[in-house]
Amino acid sequence: MVDIIPSLAKVPEWFPGAGFKRLAREWKQTVEEMVSAPHQFVKDQMVTNTHSFAITG
Repeated sequence: MVDIIPSLAKVPEWFPGAGFKRLAREWKQTVEEMVSAPHQFVKDQMVTNTHSFAITG
């Protein structure tokens, strides 16, 4: 929505109808966790030398 109407980025979160900003703030952390968890898992596996290379297909 903000991509279409850039001025919405300036609307404060408490403003009526700006609930999308609160939702975006909450989801940002969830999305960051979803992206970083697999990467951190692989890094941890490599540190403990318990990683394996399984090729399927």
